[in-house]
Amino acid sequence: LSSVIWGDSRIIQAAVRDITERKRTEEAIRRARDAAESANRAKSMFIAGMSHEIRTPMNAVLGFARLLEQDASLAPEHRSMVDQIGRSGEHLLMMINAVLDMSKIDAGHVEIDRRAFDPSATLRDLELMFRGRVEEAGLRFSVVGDELPQFVVTDEVKLRHILLNLLSNARKFTADGSIEVRARTTSGEAGLRLVVEVEDTGEGIATGDTERVFEKFSRTEQGRSRGGTGLGLATSREYARLLGGDVTVRSEAGRGSCFVVEVPIELGHHIPVSTEPSLRTEPSARGADGEPRGAAAVAE
Repeated sequence: LSSVIWGDSRIIQAAVRDITERKRTEEAIRRARDAAESANRAKSMFIAGMSHEIRTPMNAVLGFARLLEQDASLAPEHRSMVDQIGRSGEHLLMMINAVLDMSKIDAGHVEIDRRAFDPSATLRDLELMFRGRVEEAGLRFSVVGDELPQFVVTDEVKLRHILLNLLSNARKFTADGSIEVRARTTSGEAGLRLVVEVEDTGEGIATGDTERVFEKFSRTEQGRSRGGTGLGLATSREYARLLGGDVTVRSEAGRGSCFVVEVPIELGHHIPVSTEPSLRTEPSARGADGEPRGAAAVAE
């Protein structure tokens, strides 16, 4: 009997040691995970701070470049140089903004501001912003959203940001054919949702890359040849998911792409007065060649 008891005791002790060791391992893993998350937040905050510090003088450079462009006495060769300064500066500013947006998301500093707005007016703004650039490239451009509610509620600024990225990509990767934007609402178990499709007849995406294009700093072979940070689609998907929706893509190499934005909305009844600056592109924010600068240029 004593040998049986002794044997059971040894089994119990072994089980206790196993549980204790497992708890220690789990605690070590938890501490390592917390340390990694803390370090990642610190990195994101540092990048966000540095991005702000870089963006301030860069805006000054671009401002003076635009003032120089308006000088009627500027020689043609000097005007060309100033234009190159502006374009290069805007490209750098675009990359800074992309990194800043992603660092804010990683650091958990992104706030959602849901307000009532007119979705048809938003689409008209985007159409005006891109039509000239698309048609100058010899592409057909159409925006369809006639059956939308007069007012809806979601974060319009982030929705604009998403659509700017998608339209900029469609223009960048479409050499001939067309770009079409289609907007509609759907209702079902998930409630009322706004769905916007941006479809192009461009290069398309290989089947194995359709999810990889949404990864941070990930670019396809075509994307690497055209520059950029590889953050536009990642940021767009993150923003859509913060709003409770998503961005997905249907594509085939050589046959174009269709990016679909879907976000939950509520019906709105009026547009509240806002003191926030508009994202619309003013004529003064265009370069000498008529291409958008500012909000439109930052999307590329």
